[in-house]
Amino acid sequence: MPRLQNYIMDKIAFMFDKEKEDDYVPAFLLGYIYDNTPDGCRLRRFIADQYACVVDFDREALDDCPKEALVDVLQVLKAYQEAKYPRPASVFYVEAPDDELLQDA
Repeated sequence: MPRLQNYIMDKIAFMFDKEKEDDYVPAFLLGYIYDNTPDGCRLRRFIADQYACVVDFDREALDDCPKEALVDVLQVLKAYQEAKYPRPASVFYVEAPDDELLQDA
Protein backbone atom coordinates (compact mmCIF):
# COMPACT_ATOMS: atom_id res chain seq x y z
CA MET A 1 0.00 0.00 0.00
CA PRO A 2 2.81 2.52 0.64
CA ARG A 3 3.87 2.47 -3.00
CA LEU A 4 0.30 3.13 -4.07
CA GLN A 5 0.18 6.09 -1.67
CA ASN A 6 3.43 7.43 -3.12
CA TYR A 7 2.15 6.90 -6.66
CA ILE A 8 -0.96 8.95 -5.84
CA MET A 9 1.20 11.75 -4.39
CA ASP A 10 3.21 11.80 -7.62
CA LYS A 11 0.00 12.12 -9.64
CA ILE A 12 -1.21 14.98 -7.43
CA ALA A 13 2.22 16.64 -7.71
CA PHE A 14 1.83 16.51 -11.50
CA MET A 15 -1.33 18.64 -11.19
CA PHE A 16 0.72 21.28 -9.34
CA ASP A 17 3.58 21.24 -11.87
CA LYS A 18 4.24 24.86 -12.87
CA GLU A 19 5.91 23.72 -16.08
CA LYS A 20 2.72 22.19 -17.47
CA GLU A 21 0.61 24.25 -19.82
CA ASP A 22 -2.60 23.29 -18.02
CA ASP A 23 -1.75 23.82 -14.36
CA TYR A 24 -5.34 23.53 -13.15
CA VAL A 25 -5.70 22.23 -9.60
CA PRO A 26 -9.30 21.51 -8.58
CA ALA A 27 -10.40 23.73 -5.69
CA PHE A 28 -12.21 20.85 -4.01
CA LEU A 29 -9.00 18.84 -3.70
CA LEU A 30 -7.87 20.42 -0.43
CA GLY A 31 -11.26 19.91 1.23
CA TYR A 32 -11.58 16.36 -0.07
CA ILE A 33 -8.18 15.36 1.27
CA TYR A 34 -8.79 16.96 4.67
CA ASP A 35 -12.23 15.34 4.94
CA ASN A 36 -10.84 11.88 4.19
CA THR A 37 -7.47 11.71 5.96
CA PRO A 38 -6.33 11.80 9.60
CA ASP A 39 -4.67 14.83 11.16
CA GLY A 40 -0.93 14.95 10.49
CA CYS A 41 -0.85 12.35 7.71
CA ARG A 42 1.79 12.72 5.01
CA LEU A 43 -0.74 13.46 2.28
CA ARG A 44 -2.08 16.43 4.27
CA ARG A 45 1.44 17.69 4.87
CA PHE A 46 2.25 17.30 1.17
CA ILE A 47 -0.90 19.04 -0.05
CA ALA A 48 -0.43 21.92 2.42
CA ASP A 49 3.13 22.30 1.15
CA GLN A 50 1.94 22.42 -2.45
CA TYR A 51 -0.88 24.86 -1.76
CA ALA A 52 1.47 27.13 0.20
CA CYS A 53 3.73 27.71 -2.76
CA VAL A 54 1.88 26.91 -5.97
CA VAL A 55 -1.82 27.73 -5.74
CA ASP A 56 -3.15 31.25 -6.17
CA PHE A 57 -5.99 31.58 -3.69
CA ASP A 58 -8.96 33.83 -4.23
CA ARG A 59 -11.54 34.77 -1.60
CA GLU A 60 -14.08 32.26 -2.88
CA ALA A 61 -11.57 29.42 -2.75
CA LEU A 62 -10.58 30.37 0.80
CA ASP A 63 -14.22 30.33 1.89
CA ASP A 64 -14.45 26.68 0.85
CA CYS A 65 -11.21 25.53 2.52
CA PRO A 66 -11.29 23.67 5.83
CA LYS A 67 -9.88 25.88 8.61
CA GLU A 68 -7.37 23.23 9.65
CA ALA A 69 -6.06 23.13 6.07
CA LEU A 70 -5.54 26.89 6.07
CA VAL A 71 -3.71 26.64 9.40
CA ASP A 72 -1.45 23.95 7.92
CA VAL A 73 -0.75 26.09 4.85
CA LEU A 74 0.12 29.07 7.06
CA GLN A 75 2.45 26.88 9.15
CA VAL A 76 4.23 25.78 5.99
CA LEU A 77 4.65 29.38 4.89
CA LYS A 78 5.98 30.42 8.28
CA ALA A 79 8.33 27.48 8.75
CA TYR A 80 9.82 27.53 5.27
CA GLN A 81 10.00 31.19 4.31
CA GLU A 82 13.56 30.77 3.10
CA ALA A 83 13.32 27.18 1.88
CA LYS A 84 13.10 26.17 -1.75
CA TYR A 85 9.49 25.62 -2.80
CA PRO A 86 7.80 23.35 -3.55
CA ARG A 87 9.35 20.30 -2.00
CA PRO A 88 9.13 17.18 -4.20
CA ALA A 89 6.50 14.54 -3.48
CA SER A 90 9.27 12.11 -2.47
CA VAL A 91 9.87 14.12 0.74
CA PHE A 92 6.47 12.88 1.90
CA TYR A 93 6.70 9.28 0.68
CA VAL A 94 5.57 6.44 2.90
CA GLU A 95 8.29 3.86 3.49
CA ALA A 96 7.74 0.86 1.23
CA PRO A 97 9.43 -2.54 1.13
CA ASP A 98 11.77 -2.92 -1.85
CA ASP A 99 9.94 -6.01 -3.09
CA GLU A 100 6.55 -4.27 -3.27
CA LEU A 101 5.83 -3.44 -6.90
CA LEU A 102 3.37 -1.03 -8.43
CA GLN A 103 2.75 -1.15 -12.12
CA ASP A 104 2.28 2.27 -13.74
CA ALA A 105 -1.16 2.26 -15.32
